[in-house]
Amino acid sequence: MTESGSSFAIFPNFHFNLHDITPLGKLCGERPAARAEWPTQKFSVLVAVIEVFGLDIVKVKKGAASGTEVAVISFVIGDHTGAIVKLTAWRETAEHFDGSDEDNPQIKKGDVVCFKDVVLAPGPSVSLNASPNHQSTHEICYRSLPIVPADRRFTPDLKLGRSDAVVRHVAQIVEWVIMMAGLPLP
Repeated sequence: MTESGSSFAIFPNFHFNLHDITPLGKLCGERPAARAEWPTQKFSVLVAVIEVFGLDIVKVKKGAASGTEVAVISFVIGDHTGAIVKLTAWRETAEHFDGSDEDNPQIKKGDVVCFKDVVLAPGPSVSLNASPNHQSTHEICYRSLPIVPADRRFTPDLKLGRSDAVVRHVAQIVEWVIMMAGLPLP
């Protein structure tokens, strides 16, 4: 029997193409001049969430929306390449990442997440932005720090799908974040 009392393990089922994933190490390894050529290119990244800076409301200072208030949430994310960057989500996307409804569960520290359609933020250091303008989305693939019974849906048995390259890649990120946190492997 599993911890939830069911005799059935959760089979991993992820909804992204491994060929669409860009390792953070590649984004961080490029020189700033090369990164300048990517200002509107969208990326998908498979990462572990190292820290969450909760949902906040800020006032826009510049542009057409100047003076309006928008939601913002930030994450420190990393992957198995050892690269660690900040990802900031804006407006409705921030609300979705914070768990505004059942279809968009809250992203928590320790989660392995596929962020889709994020862009490089302007500036000399590598950071990412997610927004409704870019149609950014997320998929929680694994919750390495489950707290409540409902978190069980985010802890599939990764051993069941080891023949799938996507599952192996998710498992690699899970092992990395668990090692970084000093937790025992599942």
